Amino acid sequence: MYGAQIAFRDYNPVDGFFWSPWVGLDHFVAFVTSFQFERLVANTLTINTVGLLVAFPVPIILALIVNQLPSERFKRMTQTILYAPSFISVVVIVGMIHLLFSPSSGMVNHAISLLGGEPIFFMGTPEGGVKAWKQHGVRRRVVERMLRWA
Repeated sequence: MYGAQIAFRDYNPVDGFFWSPWVGLDHFVAFVTSFQFERLVANTLTINTVGLLVAFPVPIILALIVNQLPSERFKRMTQTILYAPSFISVVVIVGMIHLLFSPSSGMVNHAISLLGGEPIFFMGTPEGGVKAWKQHGVRRRVVERMLRWA
């Protein structure tokens, strides 16, 4: 609980927790009387309300849909695909994406070459998807987190 003292002190790292001057509720009064207080509270409540409205029913609906899949094998594969990102580090996922989409050794580009096409540098050109990934990456991550952790 020593870290909670920072809110009630004019904390200075040189002085540390115990020797920084005590200011009591001054920081809280400054926050509540700030011109941005109403906006911050409204944004916080809006984000959390929308998060609850989306994060609560979406995983339940997704679980019901997956449960209704007729093929047991397809159901297990879908569950694995949905839950794998929760257990695999981001570094490993990026490595897997590189293995799939590499212009020289990726399985996707190998299939494109077998069909008579030219390999595409998916990870490095706007036409290859980087622009789309940047535009939709944040929204996708938010939805993924809501689905995964709710």
